[in-house]
Amino acid sequence: MRKWIIPCIVLVALGFWSVSTVSASERKKRKKEETAQPGKYEKLFQGKKYITVSGDFMTLHKMDGKLYFEMPLKWMGRDMLLASATSGTSDNLAAVSGYAPGGGMHVRFMIQDSTVQLRLVATSVTVDENNPRMRQVMAQGYRDPILYGYKILAYNRDSSAVVFDVTSLFISDVRELTPIVPASGQFRITGKMTPAYSHLGEVKAFDDNVSVRSSLSYSISAYYFIFPVMKQEPVTVEVTRTLMLLPEDKMRPRLSDSRLGLFLTERKHIPAEGEAIRSYSLARRWRVEPRDAEAYKRGELTEPMKPIVMYVDNHFPEGWKEPIKRGILRWNKAFEKIGFKNVI
Repeated sequence: MRKWIIPCIVLVALGFWSVSTVSASERKKRKKEETAQPGKYEKLFQGKKYITVSGDFMTLHKMDGKLYFEMPLKWMGRDMLLASATSGTSDNLAAVSGYAPGGGMHVRFMIQDSTVQLRLVATSVTVDENNPRMRQVMAQGYRDPILYGYKILAYNRDSSAVVFDVTSLFISDVRELTPIVPASGQFRITGKMTPAYSHLGEVKAFDDNVSVRSSLSYSISAYYFIFPVMKQEPVTVEVTRTLMLLPEDKMRPRLSDSRLGLFLTERKHIPAEGEAIRSYSLARRWRVEPRDAEAYKRGELTEPMKPIVMYVDNHFPEGWKEPIKRGILRWNKAFEKIGFKNVI
């Protein structure tokens, strides 16, 4: 009997020693984790109330009346479109709901040292990109201007994205994004923004874009020729500003035709050899491309890869909506003349 007692006591003792050792190791590891100091990313949000929305494009953080972009590094240098439209207004003379008078901005975000730069893409001049000398002319004389700079506040946990404060981009008076119309009928409109009374609203994130609503306050004056009809009146405008990632597969441009009433984009071309600089314009158009390229080449009607989607405002009288829809869809007949069906 005693022969079995001693080995059992030894085994039990070894078991207790093993459990005690593992427990001490675990306790030491947990204590180390508890005493580890949070990084810059964690400190940004520590002890604060914030709203976070995230999509495939990027993550937005709204906190203490400020807006932070958490932008992946892979999007730095990519072409984007920044646009603004009026969502609501206290005076339709100064700003019109649904209208975007600025037209948008072609931009890129770039990292320079500890700063994220927002650059306006220089597209007003073109050259022969296959000519090395002309590429050098563009690099030296037509660089992308820097609009704004934002200090990098932190990298995210896996260092794949940077966080920076972009509040000023959405509650300040950016000329290209202004909701104030320059003229309304025979009235000339001028407006001065009051940033102290402006604030951020709802934020959203999607697969290829993010949108931010802001309430912007202005002091508006209106003139009939030289006669003032409104002098420094307060106007509040709700705007939705959208930043969209543009596709890397760029759309083929089309030269304008004076016989067609289209919106135009002006350009200048610098030739390589001794000719005068030539002005020309491009047609602004929808990207309508055939889903079945071979059928399109054979002259058969084919649907587009991405249809044009129109939305009818809910504020139209109910009896108007169906006629408006029919009027818009009549354009499909015109598209059929160039080989497309069900475009709109």
